[in-house]
Amino acid sequence: MDRGATAPTLYTGQSLTATLDFYLIKIDDRIVISEQLTRGLGSAILDDVLQNNGVQSAQFFLNAAETETKGVDLVISWFPDVPQGALDFTFAVNATDTQVVAVKPSGGLNDIDEQDLFGEQARSIIEEWQPASHAIVSANYQIHDWVFTASTNRYGRYRVI
Repeated sequence: MDRGATAPTLYTGQSLTATLDFYLIKIDDRIVISEQLTRGLGSAILDDVLQNNGVQSAQFFLNAAETETKGVDLVISWFPDVPQGALDFTFAVNATDTQVVAVKPSGGLNDIDEQDLFGEQARSIIEEWQPASHAIVSANYQIHDWVFTASTNRYGRYRVI
């Protein structure tokens, strides 16, 4: 697994901070779930295992995908002066994209066509079942032993096949 990330601080002042993080995460041998595998897909080993156990089909977790996740996070926090207590506001937004860049089965599954082994729905679980963006706005006020918090979240669109 290769990782790359940067975390530069854009601005730090007495009552305001802003950070912007970019990241690229590459994962080799990511665990994925296979399609329902049956006899006749081109793997003699799979055919034998299914036949010998009286099984019509099987589904497996495999260390077979290589993925890349690219993203950016922006966080802005403001700490205004208030007569009593402490107040802070935070705005955070994230955009993320994950792609399957390769499927590399091993063992007795090498001879199975990629679409039969790891199809459109299995691929979409990784690439599309998570929101592409997320935003948070929050406010915290603390006075003595009391803390009051208000927060809202917005999740971007996602698609389930």
